[in-house]
Amino acid sequence: DVSRALTNRVLARFLPVGEGDSLNVDAWVRFLARVRCVVIGAWAAFLVEPVPLLYALGAVGYVYLGLVGLLYNPAHSTLAPMLFVLLAMVAVDGLAANDARAAAWLRRALLECVLAPAYLFSGVSKMRYMGLAFFGGTWLRNELHDTPRATLPGMVRLLRTTPGACEFMSAGNVMIEFALPILVVAAARAEGLWAQRLVRLFLFAAASFHVAIFFLMGPNFARMGLLLVLAAAPTCSAPDPGSPTAADARRGGVALVAMAGWFAAQFASLALHLSGLVEPTEKVDIRFPFSEMSMFARTDTTTYSYHAASAVLVAVLAYAYARHLR
Repeated sequence: DVSRALTNRVLARFLPVGEGDSLNVDAWVRFLARVRCVVIGAWAAFLVEPVPLLYALGAVGYVYLGLVGLLYNPAHSTLAPMLFVLLAMVAVDGLAANDARAAAWLRRALLECVLAPAYLFSGVSKMRYMGLAFFGGTWLRNELHDTPRATLPGMVRLLRTTPGACEFMSAGNVMIEFALPILVVAAARAEGLWAQRLVRLFLFAAASFHVAIFFLMGPNFARMGLLLVLAAAPTCSAPDPGSPTAADARRGGVALVAMAGWFAAQFASLALHLSGLVEPTEKVDIRFPFSEMSMFARTDTTTYSYHAASAVLVAVLAYAYARHLR
């Protein structure tokens, strides 16, 4: 598995490696337990005294433990929370000073640099590996199977056997993982009720999506619910108008790097496939800090033409994002 090998190779630079006597398991367990205590202690202290360094210390420890988890469970469900925790490091100083501009930036960064790309590239990856099958219901029917984690196993069987049910759910998946993220980013700078309603529709649809997954497949992406609530920001006040500050420029630069990272992960995977260095049916995904988000993409029918068509799509999306940022 190319993705698993890449993930392990990257993470092995920061995590315990070795076999037998060369790896002191007990020592590493004690070390990881201390890291966990540091995370809890630093963030608890931050709640008492909002010093940015305390938040940063907890954030680094949190992400480190998340990377350890990726070695054992190479899933995509932890990527968005870890990325958001890191992005928030450049906003906590403003949040501690009740700066509405910092709060507004953090919400926008969560929406445009974490949530929208995560859902969008999940859809793009399915198109890359499954082609037009992404728009049908067969792939979804294959993903819906009996699992002990399902809260409503009877509903799973009902959906699989009801004509048109999986096709209807697949159409909703296309909306959540392709159409709505693009529209949300396109409307991010627009003002008016329609833009606000579009964002709310995206957040509500994504939340409903994860609730359905919870009942049908288990709590795979339950942690995304908290990010969706934060993105809704019911208590977020409008930022004060005025000239950009140095802090605004710094936060804007971080957001630009984040978006570039998402597209870099896509282009790197496409380059490896189209150059023939990797078979078209093999996924290329290091999973963090930026991922191609191909967790549920089936690859049994993938061809080079799928990757070539996706390269055009990703290039168009990158151009649109660049225009949006101007």
